[in-house]
Amino acid sequence: MELKYLMSSTDLPTGSLSASSLTESLPTFAELWEDNSALLRTIIEESEDAIFAKDVDGRYLIINSAGARAAGKTIATMVGRTDTEIFPPDLANEIRTDDVAVIDSGRSYSFENTIIFNQSPHIFHSIKMPYHNAEGEIVGIIGIARDITELKRAETSQRLLAKIGEVLSTSLDYEERLTKLAQLAVPHLADWCGVDILTETNLVQRVAVAHTDPSKLALADELYHRYPPDWSQPTGAALVLQTGQAQIYPQITAEMIEAAARDAEQLRLLRAINIRSVMIVPLTAREKTFGVMTFIWAESDRQYDQNDLALAEEIARRAAIAIDNARLYKGERNARREAELTAQRITSMQSVTAALSEAITPLDVAQVVLERGLVILTADSGILSLVDESNTYLEILHSFGYDQQRLKPWQRFPITANLPMAEIIYTGQPVFMETLDNLAERYPEWAKNRISDHNSLAALPLVVEGRVIGSISLSFVQPRTFSAETRKFMINLARQCAQALERARLYQAEKEARSQAEAAQQRLALMTEINERNRLAQELHDTVAQALGYLNLKMSMALMQLDQGHLSEIQESLQELKQIIGETYTDVREEIFNLRNSAVPGGHFLETLQEYVAKYKRFYDLDVQLIQTGDASRFKFPDEVGIQLIRTIQEALINIRKHAQVDEAVIFLSHIDNHIQIRIEDQGRGFDVNPSPTQSASSFGLQIMQERIEKVGGRLEIESEPGEGTRITLHYSF
Repeated sequence: MELKYLMSSTDLPTGSLSASSLTESLPTFAELWEDNSALLRTIIEESEDAIFAKDVDGRYLIINSAGARAAGKTIATMVGRTDTEIFPPDLANEIRTDDVAVIDSGRSYSFENTIIFNQSPHIFHSIKMPYHNAEGEIVGIIGIARDITELKRAETSQRLLAKIGEVLSTSLDYEERLTKLAQLAVPHLADWCGVDILTETNLVQRVAVAHTDPSKLALADELYHRYPPDWSQPTGAALVLQTGQAQIYPQITAEMIEAAARDAEQLRLLRAINIRSVMIVPLTAREKTFGVMTFIWAESDRQYDQNDLALAEEIARRAAIAIDNARLYKGERNARREAELTAQRITSMQSVTAALSEAITPLDVAQVVLERGLVILTADSGILSLVDESNTYLEILHSFGYDQQRLKPWQRFPITANLPMAEIIYTGQPVFMETLDNLAERYPEWAKNRISDHNSLAALPLVVEGRVIGSISLSFVQPRTFSAETRKFMINLARQCAQALERARLYQAEKEARSQAEAAQQRLALMTEINERNRLAQELHDTVAQALGYLNLKMSMALMQLDQGHLSEIQESLQELKQIIGETYTDVREEIFNLRNSAVPGGHFLETLQEYVAKYKRFYDLDVQLIQTGDASRFKFPDEVGIQLIRTIQEALINIRKHAQVDEAVIFLSHIDNHIQIRIEDQGRGFDVNPSPTQSASSFGLQIMQERIEKVGGRLEIESEPGEGTRITLHYSF
């Protein structure tokens, strides 16, 4: 049993053995003393061990100076008194029990007693033996006691260090090691033991705390979290972390506690912990301090000394080396795992990239990114949302791994909503939440209507040319640490997704535009066909139909003349009929000729025009000259433009052949930069460009020409006067 007795040291007098008191109780011992008093006094007084004699009632008969010092008394105050009169009750009872055991058994025994001396424990090993008188009766005990505190301290330290060595070698998880280490320090070296570590992100984290009474751990946890240490201040644990030098505070006074408290509540907590003495030692390896260990005596009411500090520093030194080795191993293992993971992700990303290249629609892209990307990132669910055309709302394009009923309220929500997916739209920055502990504080609306029970979240913006077009949200059931490499990979995946979405959007827009263009082209072709039919109908009406009507009339007249026998008149009528039929045939053949030679790709405009002019000269009595100046590459037109230009030239040549009464015409082609001019000239009879209502029918061909050139954005200019020829100029600009 360990008994604690608080004393204060006093100076002991010299020459302090009383022979007279011994002669009365122990005559034989007194005689021995008288004969050898000088020698015995020297031996006893010079001994560093406590030497004493007691009677059967426990009164001290003799004690040396070492014994008196150990008791914190003087020889004079001890001789003749019992332990009950000298020591506190617990210690006195323990000593008396030992004495009685020796007296009752008549045998020698060894004992160990612990005494708190100057608030420091001292352990004494004593040998007590019975003392007999001449008749053989036991009349007392003689004892020798040695202070073995340092020996015990060394033994305890070696045992503690041995256990610590076992703990530090049993696990690669340094946090688990430190927790067991703190538990070992209690109660051998502290009532409280805590360990704080500097993380890789330069944040100080408490990784272990232990107490002799586990029920009090909540008290330390409350104090730490309500009043976290200010690691920037040059005091206490912060100073040790900054300097790498241990600090020892042998005695913590009430005044020191009051000075350290920030408010009444912290003072209450500090008093409840009952701090009496403190040591703070650094965790240092490879000349780098990355943590501190704090040792506190509280209920034990003991004080630390330099021996305790040396032991604590040795514990911390061994712990630091073990932690550093564990971190190095973990870092190497993580680096290897990260390299393997990176290789796997590169391979997987190649597969995703290939799949994205085949994705045609935005939905195809979303399915590839979510369903394949989730596998690569080991995510449990994901959402891909796009900003609507009004740039006001986010709409879910595709989701994977979610309960659709819980997801339904979030199918469409404002980009101003207090949600991770919305926040990144206007910040353009990703959000990584390794824990959702503060979700309610950061996103209360999202926390109130959560769509999953996941514990980690990553939200990434989809950015195209600096413009955020949507977001990807990934959720994880298990808490997830997003390393720098993982974050980089996620951002790269989001970038590829955004590019694929934009490509799909452009493809769809181009497809729709192409469909609209084809529909417009079909409508234009139909309108052109209708216009051509109308023009052809008008031409046939003006030529063939009128000619046939006239032929019919002349034929009737010829029949009447035949009945009347006017043969000469009949012959004249037949000659006229032959001429009209020939002209009508020419008109019909020209219409067919023009229809066959008008559909021409715009890029071959000059070739087609040259072929047309050559054929026209062969078929009709009109010598057409084609004169081209400037760069031939300037006369390449879009298909519709080329067709309309050719047909307009055809109309002009038809008018010259029919009405100009000449056998020559010239076509001039020229350009000034991107402005094209095509001029058709003849030196025929000309006409009035502002006809009277009676002459308007003859201008139908000019109207058709005007409509054709205006349809393609060009302009028609007509210059003519009766007897002065005609000049028709087509203007077109790219």
